[in-house]
This record gives sequence, structure tokens and C-alpha cells, in this order.
Amino acid sequence: MARFLLATLAITAMYVGLQQVWLSLSPLAELYASRAERTWPEEAATVAAAARQADQRLSPEWHVGAFRLGYHVGYLTERVGGFAMSSDEVREKVRAITAPRLKSAEDLARAMGVEPMAVLPVSTADDFARVDERLEQDELGLAKRMEDKASLRHRHLLMLGMHLGVTVAAGDGTDGELLEPKRRFIGHHATLAAVPAAAWEPLTRVPEGATAKDRLANYMASLGELERAIGQLPPLP
Repeated sequence: MARFLLATLAITAMYVGLQQVWLSLSPLAELYASRAERTWPEEAATVAAAARQADQRLSPEWHVGAFRLGYHVGYLTERVGGFAMSSDEVREKVRAITAPRLKSAEDLARAMGVEPMAVLPVSTADDFARVDERLEQDELGLAKRMEDKASLRHRHLLMLGMHLGVTVAAGDGTDGELLEPKRRFIGHHATLAAVPAAAWEPLTRVPEGATAKDRLANYMASLGELERAIGQLPPLP
């Protein structure tokens, strides 16, 4: 188990480093992100107009379902993809660890009528480094199926869950050492899904804590609060 943990830390650290290189190719990235964030309220109004009727027709359980499904997909993509080039033994251990979550995701996708459930295929370091962007591009087609089955709001709840799943999986695999939430994705989809800022803001930063494990535990507590808030979302007015 100790060797497995060391392998997890080493491989995940390498891939996260590659992700950071990919995302920092432009020196103006922060400026672009700041400008993009100012457009979120206008985008949210467009989403609300498009999703209002469908959102009012569906039960609140659909909000939580979309979020949970996205979380499972993001978590599995990060956790399984991080070991795509590891030994057969390591990959088998990862498959065993993630099997219950995979089944839960498959069952939920089937119940919501958006199957098949899948995770992003990863065969190279570049594939893994671009996971966030690939999820945004909807390579799996799952976001489109969720939008068609439910609404555009549910699509953004799904995407919100995906990016949080990626974040938590990286933290879980390293005992909290690699906990790097990305506001440009988390905040964007939460805002477009009309989730109150007070519920999602804490998840865009690393919380305080004496140790990495403490910080991860505090992050998970905030995640629980977010899911409760999503379960209480009113229909779009």
C-alpha cells in the first residue's frame, strides 16, 4: 500500500504539473479569466431564459442528480486517467478502488436517461493534462444528452460536478497534497446554473487547515454544503 501511495503521488504530481504548464501557456491567462468572469451574469441570464420552462417542469431531484453524475464522471476521469500509463498491477488496483463509484454513476445515468456513462479516455500525458478542457468540449457527449433530456441549467450543474470531481480526485489520491480548485470552471458553471455564490465560492480556493488532510476534509465539508444548496435550488423564475 505504501508503494502504491508513493506511485500515486509521483504520477499525479507529474500530471498536475503538465496540466499547469498547459493552462499557463498564455501570459495573459489571468487577465483573460478576469474579463471572462465579468460576462458570467449575462451568460446566466441567457441560460435562465433558455432553461426556464424545462427547469420548472422537473423535480428538484434532477438538480442533485445532474450534479452527482458530473461529480462521478470527473472523479473517475481524474483518478483512472492518472494511472493510464502505470503498470497493470497499479491499474488493476485503481479499477478495484473505483468500481463502486463507476457502478453508481452508471446506475444514475440510466435512471436519468442519459446513458451511456463513460469517462474520458486517457492514453498519453497530454490527454491527461487537458482533462479540464476536454470536459469543457464535451468529448463524451454527456453534457449534450443532459441538456436534451433536462435543460441547459442541468447541463451546467453536470459540468460543475465534473470539475469538482476532478479537483477532489486529485486531492484524494495524494492525501490532500494536490488540491487545486479552478475558479474559472467551478465558478462559471455554478453561476450559469444559478447556484448562490455563497455555496460555491468556498470551493474555488484551498481552505485553511493545519495539514493537507485537514484542508481536504474542510474542502469536502464545503462540498457537502454545496450539494445541500443544490438540493434546495428553486425553479428558475
